[in-house]
Amino acid sequence: MAKKKTFIKPYTQLDIPQLPQEIISEIIKWNAELGNNELYAYSLVSKAWLASARRFLFRSAQFCGTDSFRTWERLFKSSPEISTFIRTVWVTPSSVYNWEDVGLRLLPGVTEIEWLSGISQSATRATESIREFLRRFPNVKRVCVGAQFEDVQHLKAFLGYCGPGIKELLLEDELRFVHTTTPSPDAPLAIDISRFNLADLEYLDIWSRGGSDFDWVYRELIHGRAPNLRSLKVANQGVSLPVLCLLLKEVSPMLTHLNIGPGTLAWKSKGGYTNLRPLPSPDPFPLLPKLRVLTIDTIFLNHGPMEVLNWIASDFLAVFQAPLLTTFEICFFARSPHETIDISECYYWKPLLTAITGKFAFLSELTICFWMEMEFGWKWRAKLEALVQRYVYSPSVLGTRTVRVKWEIDDPDQAPYPEDPTSEGE
Repeated sequence: MAKKKTFIKPYTQLDIPQLPQEIISEIIKWNAELGNNELYAYSLVSKAWLASARRFLFRSAQFCGTDSFRTWERLFKSSPEISTFIRTVWVTPSSVYNWEDVGLRLLPGVTEIEWLSGISQSATRATESIREFLRRFPNVKRVCVGAQFEDVQHLKAFLGYCGPGIKELLLEDELRFVHTTTPSPDAPLAIDISRFNLADLEYLDIWSRGGSDFDWVYRELIHGRAPNLRSLKVANQGVSLPVLCLLLKEVSPMLTHLNIGPGTLAWKSKGGYTNLRPLPSPDPFPLLPKLRVLTIDTIFLNHGPMEVLNWIASDFLAVFQAPLLTTFEICFFARSPHETIDISECYYWKPLLTAITGKFAFLSELTICFWMEMEFGWKWRAKLEALVQRYVYSPSVLGTRTVRVKWEIDDPDQAPYPEDPTSEGE
């Protein structure tokens, strides 16, 4: 008798339970911040997972030369749906002037433009070519500028080309001007800035490591032009203290969140250095009647963080006025988990907590934010959060107020620290 053959279904035809597409999308969305490596892994699971992962793999596009325009156009032609996934475009100014030679379709899904210098140092001028390029993105809400411009008028025209609906504006350290006081002498005609409109602006971020002077922002961009600004971030020393006070006074009627850097990098007489912003003199900060959240950002854990915390308790709070504040946030930049252990265990938190609770009667939460250079892993996070609750939280001072730990990652694609703290000798 012939042996009976057994037919085995191919692996792809087995009746394997499949997650609903909605759950797959939520899983990928939840983990998308971990970096592209995670997204690449998800895309290999199945066609269903690939379909959801593509929305995040193609959420941003870089245009940094003619070749990049051609590459994206080929992708759009082969898979038209990719053009609907893009939310952020990263552009170098020098790559745009001849973009018409390649062309670019309308991308209505784009909500953010990052105009960054990259390795190019060419100055941006408000040309017709740039205006037509920016019209490819009719729904921009967020603009990040970190490139050189001919002068401030060209910057205003550029912002006008981005559209009237800008809600978030980020000005980075690389933003500089060839001509700082007068328009370019070879400009054939006055620059048209009639489209410049920041009436809808709700968030302004001024980031400087001290290499640029951003005092002009108050006069040229904000004064009388941003009535709806609700959130302001001023980092390090890009704005002088007198102008900072003017800026705060300008936006105080609507401001609900202020993120302020500890300030100027000042050398100490005994050696070493610390990030301490001198206090405004002779006038204090203006009253901020609607402010709900104050963030002190960023305290570098390798640059005398304890002295910065002492400065907050003894000097800064004495001049800061926000009677309805509910959340006080302190953000640290940590290169390793050990730095967060040191600040949690070694600093005597009680005087600072007493000063904060005594100043703000409506305070309900103290937030400790750790900005990680790379992912520490969930085991390290759990250990560090337990240390914060043990050493920072003080029932006798805080009462029913809570202490919350928040995590941010500087580079999610870097290899993480070992996840088991005990492997590090803990």
